[in-house]
Amino acid sequence: MSGISGLNINSFISKGMENVDGMSTKLNAKMQEIVASGAEMKQEDLLVLQYEMGQYQAMMTALNNTVHAIQSQVKELAQSIR
Repeated sequence: MSGISGLNINSFISKGMENVDGMSTKLNAKMQEIVASGAEMKQEDLLVLQYEMGQYQAMMTALNNTVHAIQSQVKELAQSIR
C-alpha cells in the first residue's frame, strides 16, 4: 500500500516497527546487564525498568491498533467496490 490522502502507510508502519525494534533492543540489553551483574536491584531501578516496559507495551498496542484499523478500512473499501 502506498499513499492514501498523503499518508504513506508503508513508511508509517516501517517507522513504527523500527521504534519498537529499538525499544526491544534497549530493554533486552538492560535485562542482560541485570542478569550478568547478579547484583540486587534497587527499587528505583525496578521502577525505571517497569516504566520502560510499559512504554514498549504501549507502543506495541498503538501500532497493533493502527494496523488493525487500516486493515478494517481496506476490507470495507474492498467490499464496497464489489
